[in-house]
Amino acid sequence: MYKHFVTVETMNRAAYVWIYLLRDPFTEKVRYIGLTQNLHTRIRTHTRYRTRKHFNAPDFPHASLAQWLWSLHTKGRAPLIQIADRVKGCNAFDIETKLIQFYRSRGNKLFNKY
Repeated sequence: MYKHFVTVETMNRAAYVWIYLLRDPFTEKVRYIGLTQNLHTRIRTHTRYRTRKHFNAPDFPHASLAQWLWSLHTKGRAPLIQIADRVKGCNAFDIETKLIQFYRSRGNKLFNKY
């Protein structure tokens, strides 16, 4: 099981949480919205998704994101990373959900599951 995903318990204990966007480097459209306590580590984790082992892993929730990152990698590109906000941990999930709804309503095809 993947252990680096953020939980409600860790968010409530966190003083602040980063909310970030991954944008397509060709279209600049938002493709993924995430949150993390440690932005550097989380972005490094996303770069590891570029390996093929994540595409079909049954317990990996971001297989389509991994495929997209791999396709960018094969073209010599990486996603554009944008900081959306830095918020109190207890508010992070609500703000992330609102951002996902906002970008979906604008036609962005996000890899987020919810």
